[in-house]
Amino acid sequence: MCIRDRAGVAQGYPALVPEADGTVALRVLDDPEAARRAHRRGVLRLLRLALGRDGRYLERQALDLRPVALQAAAAGGAEALARDLLEAVLERAFLGGREAPRDPEAFARILEEGRPRLPAEAERLRRVVVETLELHQRLRRRLDEGLPPAWLAAARDLDGQLRRLVYPGFVARTPDPWLGHLPRYLRAAERRLERLELDPARDRRLLAQVAPYWERYLRRASDLEAPASLPPLAREALERYRWMVEELRVSLFAQELRTAFPVSPQRLEAQWREVERLAGGG
Repeated sequence: MCIRDRAGVAQGYPALVPEADGTVALRVLDDPEAARRAHRRGVLRLLRLALGRDGRYLERQALDLRPVALQAAAAGGAEALARDLLEAVLERAFLGGREAPRDPEAFARILEEGRPRLPAEAERLRRVVVETLELHQRLRRRLDEGLPPAWLAAARDLDGQLRRLVYPGFVARTPDPWLGHLPRYLRAAERRLERLELDPARDRRLLAQVAPYWERYLRRASDLEAPASLPPLAREALERYRWMVEELRVSLFAQELRTAFPVSPQRLEAQWREVERLAGGG
């Protein structure tokens, strides 16, 4: 689609965009990735509106987060967490990794296909969120109690890890299958804290192994926040690298919990080379 401005002809990308009043509006954006993301959120808003009574039941009953209301502060508070969880449920039930529809027929089709999946997805994600927040609060309380000075490096690393796992919007922004692995990552961190007390030197040795990969990811992580910063395939490769680092943590600090797939420094190096290749060497 082309739009004209005073400078001549510019490329524009139409998108349904969520509005502050709860509706959606058609806008034309100048960045294709930003338009794709906005349109996806707009379609999710439209799906919620189309669900009517089913959507209201989903919000009030199926996604009951009262058991973890006090633990929701790290996720932006109870209301923000509820909205986040609702968006994640709609995403999984209706879109499931597919592109958002752009015509009424396709929208009607995904609405019909996804409605029967809503109850199971709501229950699955609610369980994951409740377990994640309970584990997170236990870990955060332990870190906030204050650790011995000899544990400072471990405490800083754990704090940074927790902030990257649970934050406002984490439910919708953590894709499958990684969202379902969050409780295992947090259990691994809990086991690490238990063993840290017994052998701080061992923790320092293991941290020295994981730190270079984690720091390399952090230097590039801002690229995931800016839609135009990386090509889509490079973004996917960087996301996978990020979760490979979490699996490396499990393999080092809590091997008995087992990794979701084989992971090693060599595999991480190969994945990073793939990130750079897809990003054009940047």
